[in-house]
Amino acid sequence: KLLMDSQCVNPLVVMRYISQILTVHTTDILPSIQAPTLCIAGTLDTIVDKESSLYIAKNVQSGEEIEIDGAGHYPYLTHPNQFNNLFQDFLNKNN
Repeated sequence: KLLMDSQCVNPLVVMRYISQILTVHTTDILPSIQAPTLCIAGTLDTIVDKESSLYIAKNVQSGEEIEIDGAGHYPYLTHPNQFNNLFQDFLNKNN
């Protein structure tokens, strides 16, 4: 239900977010991020492409990208155990 509800938003709100996404560019600051950064991507994500996650992970000083097979844009909702295990491993490794 939570996943379905998250897909039902006001079209005007969606347009505002899309406008921001298309006009705000943050790629220039990625190399200055020093905190360990984990990008968890779903192999079936139709909202953010794999290349974007890989780009972020490669351009952040301590970036890492992991994919969850069969997950879409919300792997923390659809694959919570796998997501939590990956996240916990990342936290333990970067303690």
